[in-house]
Amino acid sequence: MRSPCVHAAHAYAESGPTRMSQLNPKLWAAAGFNANDSKAYCDDVTASISHPNFYLAPRMPGSYVVTYALSGMLEQLTNNVPLGQIVAFGAATVTAALLQTYVSRSTHMHAQFCTVQ
Repeated sequence: MRSPCVHAAHAYAESGPTRMSQLNPKLWAAAGFNANDSKAYCDDVTASISHPNFYLAPRMPGSYVVTYALSGMLEQLTNNVPLGQIVAFGAATVTAALLQTYVSRSTHMHAQFCTVQ
């Protein structure tokens, strides 16, 4: 029995098709992929993303940490951890991840654009 929530992560990687127009099996076959495999792949991805309960994971820097934090918070909630402790865990985890992601990027950008030549 299939879950009522369909997650397409199994169907394609982060670098996979992002538009319906990219799910034309003829394009994949023309790029050198096996025609039958291309059709099966495109059909599977199309079916997944067309499902009414389709779920697409967040696509932003640090999203894996947000997902980790939410999973941890749900686990703590089911184990009767006090709500304040759950919220503190989530806030600390997400804040640390976002700071690391954006501070790292801004430091890199600052170094790249502000270096005296």
